[in-house]
Amino acid sequence: PMEQKTIRLISATQAAMFIGCSPPTFRRLAADNPDHLRPVVTPSGLAWQMEDVMAWCDRVRLADDDRRDSLLAAWGRETSKKGISIRPALLKFAELMEEKLRANDHKGGWDDETTTYLFKRLKEEVGELEEALKMRSVYEIRHECVDAAN
Repeated sequence: PMEQKTIRLISATQAAMFIGCSPPTFRRLAADNPDHLRPVVTPSGLAWQMEDVMAWCDRVRLADDDRRDSLLAAWGRETSKKGISIRPALLKFAELMEEKLRANDHKGGWDDETTTYLFKRLKEEVGELEEALKMRSVYEIRHECVDAAN
């Protein structure tokens, strides 16, 4: 009997987070690389095979910042109001921070908190980041980095 292979599908947002770009940039990247990044139609929209995204990253070595920046520039790097080119990874991180802040708007804010309280909260978040690093979960590490930054 043949063993069935599990196919893990990820959304454009998840793929973009993995690569370090925005979802629209990932969609342009996928459209320009149909041989390597084939979309799959699902009931909730397009998705990509996680293995395809990882293999594509290995092929172009996105870990190399210069190569990564030049590749992502070809698919349209976002710019700030001052015309400064924003690195895709920084833009994604800022987007994640904003999403987290909006999700917690109901809690108020920290404007009226003491520095002692804020420092205590920062230490708690860094502790959670340390635990995520031990688990080696990229998702959890990013999540905790966002929490600590906010």
